[in-house]
Amino acid sequence: MSKRQTGASADTSAGKGASAGAGGSAGASVGAGTSAGTALPAGLSNPARRALAGAGYVWLEQFAAVSEAEVLKLHGMGPKAMGSLRAALADIGLAFKQPM
Repeated sequence: MSKRQTGASADTSAGKGASAGAGGSAGASVGAGTSAGTALPAGLSNPARRALAGAGYVWLEQFAAVSEAEVLKLHGMGPKAMGSLRAALADIGLAFKQPM
């Protein structure tokens, strides 16, 4: 039983570590926004986060080079996630690239 508890707590702490890392990055990005980039907004759903990570999007600043239409093509991205990204970009003075 202690092995299960240890295993479960290891799995749980690993999961929390991943969440804390993402959340920690968001908190750290406020001060470190210029050194590496601004982390994705904390309110994004897991499917949206996976879609963005799979496509190589890690920092908000990356979205200034792509259009909303390009990001919406990713499986897992929907209106709510796009709204969160738009708002987060606006908070740092950026926006999605405008289509020509």
